[in-house]
Amino acid sequence: MQTAEITPGTAVVITDAYGNEIHSIALSGVEIAGHSFPVVWVERPLNKGGTEPAPWPLEAVRPA
Repeated sequence: MQTAEITPGTAVVITDAYGNEIHSIALSGVEIAGHSFPVVWVERPLNKGGTEPAPWPLEAVRPA
């Protein structure tokens, strides 16, 4: 359960499918419309460097 509001620009920690925690920045607040479950758009790091926007399940996002 989220205890703090996530808004664009919020520093967050996202958990990937392997259980790794990654520090990121939220690009949106919580979105429900158009998705099967609540998501937050975040900056997802790329292996080659840089980031790309990606929807992340709310249950795997928490404020940093």
